Formats: sequence, C-alpha cells, structure tokens
Amino acid sequence: MTPAQTQKRLTALVKRYSSALGLGSWQIMVEFGNIEQTDPAVSCFAQCAATSEYKEATLRFDVVRIIETKGSLDLVVLHELAHCVNSELEDLCQWLMFDGFRAREEMFRRAKERSATRIERCPWPKA
Repeated sequence: MTPAQTQKRLTALVKRYSSALGLGSWQIMVEFGNIEQTDPAVSCFAQCAATSEYKEATLRFDVVRIIETKGSLDLVVLHELAHCVNSELEDLCQWLMFDGFRAREEMFRRAKERSATRIERCPWPKA
C-alpha cells in the first residue's frame, strides 16, 4: 500500500471506528507526519491528543513507520480512538496524581496504554 493509500484508509477507519466507539459527536482531526520517538524501547506509530470536555481530538499517524512495520491499520486506529474514549478518566487521573513523582507518572502512562490496548484488541469486525 502506498503512503497516499494508507492515509486514505486510516482516515476511513477513523470515521468508521469513531462511530462504533460512541465518538460520533466528537470533532476528530486526522494528521499525518513524523512522530518523535521519545522512548527507544517503544515504537510509536501514532499519537492522540484528546480533550473530553470539548469532545475534540487530533490523531496523528506516522504513515512511513506504519508501512515499514506492516502494522495493522485497524489496530492502530482503534488504539488511538481508545484514548479518546478514556480521555476523561485519563484527565482525572492525571489531575489527581500531579505531584511530580516520575514513578507515579510512569505507572499512569502504562495503565492508560494497557487500557487502550484492551479496547483495541476487542473482536471488532474488520472493515
């Protein structure tokens, strides 16, 4: 699949799965570009910046990295949309834990990634 085809497919999947996850009333912007790798132990294909209060999110996909690793487009999209579903809880946890302790921040980051991965791995019908 070419980068242009991948972008088109990712955009269609965001629309499909956002509705299935109850995010139909959200404004979800889709962007494409390089994603800085902050942790060498974790490969990052996409990012989600969600604001549950305003029902807005921006999903950014690193198409080159997704193609290189032959990642499942469905799973990548579902994982990022799961962050939207969980965003209100993530915001609350972040606020409650904001005390500067890196260990707690890392525990929180891991918990929210596990939660998004659980939603991603549900038996979704393929598009």
